Amino acid sequence: MSFPRPGPAASRTVAGPDQQLIRWEIVHFTLSQTFKMDGADEPFKDLYGDLTVSPNQRIGFHADARYNVYDLGLREANADIRLTCPRFSAAVGPASTSRVPAAISGRNRWYWC
Repeated sequence: MSFPRPGPAASRTVAGPDQQLIRWEIVHFTLSQTFKMDGADEPFKDLYGDLTVSPNQRIGFHADARYNVYDLGLREANADIRLTCPRFSAAVGPASTSRVPAAISGRNRWYWC
């Protein structure tokens, strides 16, 4: 059983004559956690948060994190800055996870998409 809590905030452009409004979400925040009803010793799964901020249609920021409530702490954290143009989009940012092999655990990695 999961109960996410979404929270979008929308914006729009100003339309001139013979133009249409353009709408987008400025801020989108989701916080969720799953509860296992099968009688497990640790019924709560990781707490997950996701935040996206888009002040305009071309530039955006995204971050997400996963936190274990049973003393394992922060298990995963990612962030990126995004640029969207008519012909391409790019994102770059650090990522950190406790699920990767020990050789690269705790280091940031940079990626393009």
